[in-house]
Amino acid sequence: LTSIRLDGNTNLAVLNIQNGNNSSLTGFNVTNNPSLSCIQVSDVSFMNTNFGALVNKDAGATYSTFCAPIAAAALNFSEGNYISINPLPAVDNNNFSIEAWINTTDTEGEIAGWGGDGLAEFRIFAGHLQFLELGSSSNPGFQSVNGSTIINNNVWTHVAVTKNGTDVKLYINGVLDGSGTISLQFNYTYFYIGTGGPHLDVFYSGNMDELRIWNTAISSSQISTKMNCEPAPQAGLTAEYHFNQGNAFVNNSAETILADASGNGNNGALQNFALNGGVSNWVAPGGVVTGNTGGVTYLASG
Repeated sequence: LTSIRLDGNTNLAVLNIQNGNNSSLTGFNVTNNPSLSCIQVSDVSFMNTNFGALVNKDAGATYSTFCAPIAAAALNFSEGNYISINPLPAVDNNNFSIEAWINTTDTEGEIAGWGGDGLAEFRIFAGHLQFLELGSSSNPGFQSVNGSTIINNNVWTHVAVTKNGTDVKLYINGVLDGSGTISLQFNYTYFYIGTGGPHLDVFYSGNMDELRIWNTAISSSQISTKMNCEPAPQAGLTAEYHFNQGNAFVNNSAETILADASGNGNNGALQNFALNGGVSNWVAPGGVVTGNTGGVTYLASG
């Protein structure tokens, strides 16, 4: 290894080049990585002398022979990864909200899906937000509502869907992005994060943080007020997943349960995750600052 260039990566939080032979480096450019604070090396003196300038690394990044583990703040999903929730969150299919922070690596993917006899999916379709329902056997049909804005890959984006009666609204970063009506009814016996159902082969790819399920249709102002926070348990919040578990990018083989922070015990079981390295594992940074509760609660919008 004689040259390294890693620049402009907002998700880069840790870098380890401790190979016992840093003196072989002739080029080192690791800049514009705002989340990177520690670079683990074999020879701190050599790196500071030869690659200590701001053209080589950001001012906030330091060389060290040991970089402490970084607490994870999100979960990376790859093909075939999903989370099954049990017990099932209490969702009224005519009055609910789902929101999450996503950082996608694909223009197709399921954020959440629930169903059994019929189903509902909150997903990315052709680069746009989409919410769809398939009616039950006694109420068959297909209806969907689509967003208008392209969701950029590799950018943290807050997304939300609300349903109040038959009125469905989609939001991106707190701004209304699409609306329509869905009147179908269905029954659900499963709830998944990262896929739409047990027999569907479309999965979410990328990082995810702070997914919440509400049993009320929250408003755009309520979404904007709290989307950058980790709200405390409160009325109407039926499930809340902070994704703040394990350490980023290391072996997390023991962290197989996604904890529900709402107090309702709707925990999730991770399925098919590698739980080691930078893919299919707990990662950092997340979409929100860990521990920031915001200090206020939602009021049900009715």
